Amino acid sequence: MLQFVLGFIAVTTLGAGLLRILWEDAFERIDQTTLLYLAGAGILLLLPRIEAVDFGKFSVKLREITEKAAKMEDKALQMESMALALERSLEQVRRATQAAQDAAVHHLGPKVEAPAPADQRVVEVHPGGVPDDPWKGVFGGKAQVAGRRLSAEIESLADEPDYFLVTLTVESTPGAPALGKYVQFFLHDTFGNDRPVVQVSPDHRAYLHLKVWGAFTVGVIADGGSTMLELDLAEVEGAPREFRER
Repeated sequence: MLQFVLGFIAVTTLGAGLLRILWEDAFERIDQTTLLYLAGAGILLLLPRIEAVDFGKFSVKLREITEKAAKMEDKALQMESMALALERSLEQVRRATQAAQDAAVHHLGPKVEAPAPADQRVVEVHPGGVPDDPWKGVFGGKAQVAGRRLSAEIESLADEPDYFLVTLTVESTPGAPALGKYVQFFLHDTFGNDRPVVQVSPDHRAYLHLKVWGAFTVGVIADGGSTMLELDLAEVEGAPREFRER
């Protein structure tokens, strides 16, 4: 690169000198300025071949300077290549992260670590056949059965526009007996704990708060296994359109 630059300057300088000679009267234009152009061009052309120049006590090793300049140029190219490789790697990580978020219906779920109650009858439930909505139709398809009701409130999160806060509530309808001690929820299998058991609160309701990416079907087992409820969150009245269509 350095030799190319020097050669370019030398050719330019030589051309300027020749133009001064050939412009009008050839021999009359060979003045001091023209000679300086020609001498400068010659020095620049010879410069890459000169090993060193001595100035009294100072010695300039031109070959060494040229080699160091070439090494610096190589290092600069290597750094540029590494920067491009790093940029590509970061882009791949970003795309993989986005793909993982898009692939999951919900990104985060609560870790509700309540133990399964000893008095609750074990109910065998298995995911249904609806793709990406495992509990659709498994719990009877009704959100209100035998004096029990499953409802949901869905709110947008201002600080995280891609996610929604969902509050699930299981309660007794007016005039029905109070709930038992525990309620078990069945969530989408992308949650870390997709079958949390929640203790009924003093107001005789069971609550579950979720941070959710999109809609899915919730199943519930209550009253020691004798009550089954089901709610498709995409059908909740007032749910944001973006939530329902995901």
